[in-house]
Amino acid sequence: MLIRVCMKKMILLAAIASITLASCVKNEMEVVDNDDQEITFQTVTGNTGRAAIIGSNYPVDASFGTWARYTSGDWNYGVLSQEYITNKKVTFQTPNWKVDGLIYYWPKNGKLSFFSYSPFEANGGMDYNDASGIIATNYTVLDAADEDFMIADVMKNQTGNVDTDEVLYDGVKTVFRHKLTKIGFSLKTDIESARATIVVKKVEIMGVNNKGTYVQKDDRWTLASPASIVDYTAYDNSTGITLTDSYQNTNGSEEKKDLMLLPQTKSQMGDDALIKISYTLTLKNDGSDVVENVVVTTKLNGTSFPDWSMNKHITYQITIGLDEVLWDPNVNDWDSESTPGITI
Repeated sequence: MLIRVCMKKMILLAAIASITLASCVKNEMEVVDNDDQEITFQTVTGNTGRAAIIGSNYPVDASFGTWARYTSGDWNYGVLSQEYITNKKVTFQTPNWKVDGLIYYWPKNGKLSFFSYSPFEANGGMDYNDASGIIATNYTVLDAADEDFMIADVMKNQTGNVDTDEVLYDGVKTVFRHKLTKIGFSLKTDIESARATIVVKKVEIMGVNNKGTYVQKDDRWTLASPASIVDYTAYDNSTGITLTDSYQNTNGSEEKKDLMLLPQTKSQMGDDALIKISYTLTLKNDGSDVVENVVVTTKLNGTSFPDWSMNKHITYQITIGLDEVLWDPNVNDWDSESTPGITI
């Protein structure tokens, strides 16, 4: 796919990789039957609480929020339940995950259903009701775009902590799933380095939605109305990245520095949603080097580009090139001219 912008050449590919945090499959589970059993949690995901979680081990320095609802029979969406644990912070307290500062015990006859989100300090109004489960009202992706907002699978009708051999902890099985879209960039060039250099100084995402409401039952986002439109900076460095013929990530060696942004379709983005790249171009010639500051853009809602879906890691692979000077020679034909007849 070739995209020519500002008379420069930029090739952009979108590579999509799904991240699945349910990769730890639990084949054998055993409910621990102890007297006066305290409620604990087993967590699945991985890296830091306010940056991208990578892998499947939830980090011990993170924290998440949880509700537990009590019913005498089975709970499902729409079934009335009784308040039991209400939006409490859960932290790792060696050797278990427990509610911070309080102890809760399992009931002997009733059942508990659990609803959890991460991180506990999520940038939205977190609430619960029996009709919808967790609701994150007006969740906002801030300028840093570094919060990995996740919702755990609902654990319905539990009667005790679960013990498995495949997870480090005993407790309520708590499998988190990413609810944002992770965006990264990888850059290269196809020019002859002896004749020109390209140094990328800044990569931005312009004009995208940053606020919406998530409903657990529907597992979908509704964007704010009126729309809240903002810009994000994925890379900004005065030294820059000198492009070669191999892809280089704008996030360096730390994957967690990719942006975590609000899921939205291309139609919701509109024509003003752009990728914007600023770079310095140095051109060799027969005199002094020519140095230009160049800005190129391309629309995020292009036909071949993906929607921003939940739990997707999208890497935009961009090749920045130049148009070589070429010639189109031709010869202008002779002009015909006749003289008057000459007699010698």
